[in-house]
Amino acid sequence: VTDRPTRAVVYRVLSFNGCGESAAVEAALANPRTRPAAPSSVTATDAFCDSVIVTWSFPSSPTPIQSIDVVRTRSDTAIVVAAGLGPSIRRFVDTGGSGTYAYEVTARNACGASVGGPASHDDGGFLPEVGASSFSLSSDTVACVGGRFTLRWSAVPGVLFYRVLESIGGVDRVVAVAEATRDTVDFAADAVGPRVFRVQANGVCGLGPRSGSWSVNVYAPPVSPSDLEATADRCGEVRLAWNQSEGAVGGVRIFREDEPIAFVPVPGTEYVDRDVIEGVSYSYTAAGQNVCGLSQLSEPAVGSTLPGLASPDLAVPPEGAAGLAIPVFLSWRAVEGAVGYAVRVEEAVSGESVVDTLAGPDTALVVGGLDLATDYRWRVATRSPCGLGVPSGWRTFATLSIAPSALATFPANGAEEVAVDVVIRVTFSVPVAPASLGGAVLRAGSFEVQGSSSLEGSGNVLVFDPDSPLDYAENYTFDFGGLSDVFGRSFGDLPALRFATRPAERPFGDLDGDYERDLADVDLALLLLLGLPPDEPPPPERLDLNGDGRFNVADLVLLGQTLVNDGPSILEEKTAEPIEIEARARPDGDEGGLRIELDASLSGEARATYLEIVLPRESGVLAGVVAAGYDGLFRQAPEGGPLRILLAPSIGGGASPGPSAPARAANEPLRISLVFEGGRAPASIVVRRFLVSDGGGAVRALRAGRDGVVPVASAGGLELLPNRPNPFNPETEVRYYLPGPSFVRLRVFDTAGRAVALLVDRAEAAGWHAAVWDGRVRGGAAAGSGVYFASLETEGETRIVRMTLVR
Repeated sequence: VTDRPTRAVVYRVLSFNGCGESAAVEAALANPRTRPAAPSSVTATDAFCDSVIVTWSFPSSPTPIQSIDVVRTRSDTAIVVAAGLGPSIRRFVDTGGSGTYAYEVTARNACGASVGGPASHDDGGFLPEVGASSFSLSSDTVACVGGRFTLRWSAVPGVLFYRVLESIGGVDRVVAVAEATRDTVDFAADAVGPRVFRVQANGVCGLGPRSGSWSVNVYAPPVSPSDLEATADRCGEVRLAWNQSEGAVGGVRIFREDEPIAFVPVPGTEYVDRDVIEGVSYSYTAAGQNVCGLSQLSEPAVGSTLPGLASPDLAVPPEGAAGLAIPVFLSWRAVEGAVGYAVRVEEAVSGESVVDTLAGPDTALVVGGLDLATDYRWRVATRSPCGLGVPSGWRTFATLSIAPSALATFPANGAEEVAVDVVIRVTFSVPVAPASLGGAVLRAGSFEVQGSSSLEGSGNVLVFDPDSPLDYAENYTFDFGGLSDVFGRSFGDLPALRFATRPAERPFGDLDGDYERDLADVDLALLLLLGLPPDEPPPPERLDLNGDGRFNVADLVLLGQTLVNDGPSILEEKTAEPIEIEARARPDGDEGGLRIELDASLSGEARATYLEIVLPRESGVLAGVVAAGYDGLFRQAPEGGPLRILLAPSIGGGASPGPSAPARAANEPLRISLVFEGGRAPASIVVRRFLVSDGGGAVRALRAGRDGVVPVASAGGLELLPNRPNPFNPETEVRYYLPGPSFVRLRVFDTAGRAVALLVDRAEAAGWHAAVWDGRVRGGAAAGSGVYFASLETEGETRIVRMTLVR
C-alpha cells in the first residue's frame, strides 16, 4: 500500500479471518517526506515595453522547497526562462520577448516538483512596438518652385507621433513631426531638383521602422523657347526650329494660328508641320511646357510651303498638225520656277504610252520611235521641287506617211574645203535600223575610208567618224543607199552625199613645199644663201619668213628659232637603225664649268642636224654649244623640258668658216660640245630625237621616237669655249683648255678666211688659259662689225668658235 501522508501518522496492521482479528501491529510516522506545495498565486505583468515581472507566493507548509522554476508558454511551446531559483525568491523579470505569454511557477525538492493548479498560472506580456508606416500613393511626386507639395502615409495603431525624414547629403534628417491623429504634411518647393523622404512612427516603446523612400521632383517654371524660325522654301511642309534655354525640362508646345498642334519633348528643337496648304502662310508661336504649366509664348514666326506651278502652254506642233517627220519635235513655253517637265506621248486611239519621261529644264523634246501615218496626242506637266503639277491639256498630231528622205547633212552636199577631221552627220526623216549601219560607206574614188558608224537622237541621225583624218584636196562620196529604216524600207533611192576636203595648210617655214617644216628646209635655205639654188627654187614670198621683203640670214635664223621652239613638223619620220652615241664629261675652266661631248657616228653627209636631249639639273646652266664646221646654233632649255639644238653647216665664205675650220668628213663622227656654267657631270643623258638631213631634201630620224639613255664617261681634250660676251663691243674673252703642254697659236679670222689678229703664239702648260681680243686688227685699226672666227691651233688639233662684233 502506497500512501503520501503530509503530516505525522500512526499505521496499525492486523489480520483477520472467520475466527476474528489478530492483534494489531502499530507503526508511527512522525515527519513524512512529501513534494512541495504549488504556489498559491502567480501574477505576470503586461504594462512594460521590454519586460514582464512575474511574482508568486506559496501557502504555509512544513514541506521544504529546494528551488523554483519559471516557464513561459505560447502556442504550445514552453520555454524555461528561469530555473533553480532560490526557495526564498518570489519575483522574476523576463526580458527579450514580445507579445503575450502564459507564465507557470513550479517548486522543487527531493521528492519532485509541485503539482500545479490554476493558481500557479498567469498571463503576462510585453507592450507591443509601434508598427511601420508607408507613404500613400496619393502623395505628390512633382512640384514647382514657389509652390507646395503634400505627403500622405498610412496610420499605425498605438502611435504617439510621426517623424518625416528627408535625405540631405546622404543623411536622413528629421524635417517634420506630426501628431498621432495626422497622416499628412506639407512642404514648400523652394529649390529645383529631386527630394527623397521617409516616414517613421513613434509609440510608447519607441520608434518603429522607417518606411521606404518617396521621391518628389521639384521643377522650375517652363522657359519660353527663343529664335523661333519657320521655313518658306519646302514642299508640302513647314519646318520649325528654335533654341531651347539651358536647363529647360518638359518640352515645347507648338501653336499655329494660336491653336496648339504639337508637343515636342526635350531635347528636341525642330518640328515639321505637314498639315498645311501649298502657298498659304501661317503664323507660328511656341511655349515651353512642363508639369508647372506653360511659359509665355515666343515671338511669332511666319512660314509657308512652296506654291504649286501652273501648267505649261504647249507650242509646237500645233493642234491637229499632220504629216510630221519622225522624229517629232515637241516644244512648250517655260514656266517660271520649274526645275523640269514631265512629258507624255501616247497613241490617240489606243491610249498606249509611247513616251512617259521626266525631262530637265529644257522646253523641247525630240520624240522618235513613232509609227508612220499614226495619230498621237501629247501633254506636259510642270516639275517643281515639290513634284509634278497639273498637266496641260492634250494636243494631237499625226506622223507622215511618205518614203524615207535625208533631211539634213553635214557637211552640206557639194561642200568644198571641208576639214580633214570632219565627222559626217546625216539626219533622216525616219529612224535607221541599227543592223543596217554597215550599208553607209565613205569613198575617195574607189578607195573605201575606214570608220565607225553610230546613231544619235531617236535613231534617225547617222554619225560616221573616220578612223584617221581625210586626205587634203580630195573628193569624197558618202553613200548610204545600203541603209534601211526601222520599218524595213531601203534607202537605196537616196542620192549620195558628195564633198571635197580643203587643201593642206603649209606650216610656217616650209620652204620646199612638202608641207613639213623640217631640216630639209634648213638645207634649202643654206644652199640659197650660198648661191646654189635647186632646179626649181621656191618663190620669193615663201622664202621671206620675217616679212622684211628679202631673203637673207635673218630668215634662216627665224627658221632655226622656230624649229628649236616648236620642234620639226614632220608628217612621217623615216626610220633608220639607231646610231651609237658616246658622251664624255670633264671640267671646263677654273670657274666650276662643265663640258659634255657627244660623238655620233653618222654614215654619209650630215647637213642640218636637230637634237633633243634631257639633262639632269646637276649639269648646271647651258652657256654654249660647239660643233666643228657648223654654224647658226640655236638652243632652248624650257623649265623641265628637253634641250633642243639645231646645227646648220657654216655659210661664211663657203661650207666652212675658214681654213682652220674644215667641215666634218663624211665618215667622221659628229662631235657636239655642250658647255655649262657650274654643275657636275651627270651619270647619263637621255637622247629623245636625233634628226639629220642628207643634203638631198630628205630627213632621216636616226633615233626614231625612242628615248636613248647614253652613259657619260669622264674625258679630257683640247677645248675652245665660246667667247664671252658674244656679241661684243669693244672686246671679248676667249678661254681654252690644254690637256697637256703644247705650242699654241690663237688667231682671229674674218669671213673671207683672212687672219686679222694674232692673240697667242707661244708654248703653254696644261690647263685653262684665256686671251682677250680688243676688236682691233693688225696695225691697230678697229675691226668692222660682222662675223669673225677664233681658231685655236695646237700640235695636231684645231678648234674654232664664231664671234660677232657689233659696233
